[in-house]
Amino acid sequence: MPIINLLEKYINISSSSKLLMVVFFCSNAFVSIARGGGGGGSSSGGGGINPLAIVFLIISIVFSIMAYFRHKAALKVIRAAKENMWDLSNLQLTAETAFFKFQDAWTERDLNKISSLITYSFYNRFKVQLDEMKAKGENNMIESISISSTNIICCRDYKNNEADTFSALIKGSLIDYTINESTGRVIKGSKSDTEKFTDYYVFTRDGNNWLLNEVINDPELGIILEAKSYSEEN
Repeated sequence: MPIINLLEKYINISSSSKLLMVVFFCSNAFVSIARGGGGGGSSSGGGGINPLAIVFLIISIVFSIMAYFRHKAALKVIRAAKENMWDLSNLQLTAETAFFKFQDAWTERDLNKISSLITYSFYNRFKVQLDEMKAKGENNMIESISISSTNIICCRDYKNNEADTFSALIKGSLIDYTINESTGRVIKGSKSDTEKFTDYYVFTRDGNNWLLNEVINDPELGIILEAKSYSEEN
């Protein structure tokens, strides 16, 4: 069981949990394989199973399982924390507020609108990208945003509060397209097609405030594996 061995390397899993994970993995894999040859179409001919689709499926399952256990570990740190800064609902609200305001600032190409919510390094990194878009006469439009879930998957609580961090995995749907400013023509994406997204938001502590320090679109499995919670206070 290479998938289970991989998980055991990073987290402790009981025998019963391991069994449930195997069942979950196998059942999902067989369902997807049944659909992989073209859905309800003819099974004759050169349909077959797409190996890349199976690999993607496996990675997606492992990603979801790891995110679940990372969330559980983060909750332990939150429960043990002695400050209101670590209140779960506050962390989720902080992440979602930053998400919406960052998307608005990104569309407007003006990070000054959220200067009080982001770190200096974050401002500098993303300002370079926005300046490049302005130079090209392009504008990335983000519309019809809907968040389906916001899970806190990493909390690191240190005795030195300035070192505290937390990370959130935000999922949902939106419309994402880029236009040419001069012509108004869509050069990437679609004005009508809604697409799903998964974003990884990282926050650092500044006094009694959380500041957005990093945004990773469509995070890879390695990002989740590295998201290990820690409490120096306990």
